[in-house]
Amino acid sequence: MFLYDPSKGILHVLNPTAIFVWKQCDGEHTMTEIEENLRDTFQVAEDIELHSDVMEIVQTFTDLGVLSNNEVSKRRICAKASLNCAVSI
Repeated sequence: MFLYDPSKGILHVLNPTAIFVWKQCDGEHTMTEIEENLRDTFQVAEDIELHSDVMEIVQTFTDLGVLSNNEVSKRRICAKASLNCAVSI
C-alpha cells in the first residue's frame, strides 16, 4: 500500500505495520486500542513496548499532512490534503 501526494509528486510506500496503523487511524480507535490491536494482530509479546513505535508512525502521517490530531476520518483527511490514497497490487 502507498500514499501518493500528486502536488509534490511523492509516493510514500507503507510497510505492513504502517498499513495496519493507517487503517486503524479512522477517528474511532484510540492510540491504546491501536497498540492493543497491533499486538494481537502481529502476535507481539506483552513485554515488548509498542507505544513509541505507534506514536512515531502516527507522527510521520501527521508530518506528511495525511493525518491530523482531531478525530476526522482518513478519507476526509486525504480529500482535504488533496491526496490520493491507493493500494498497490
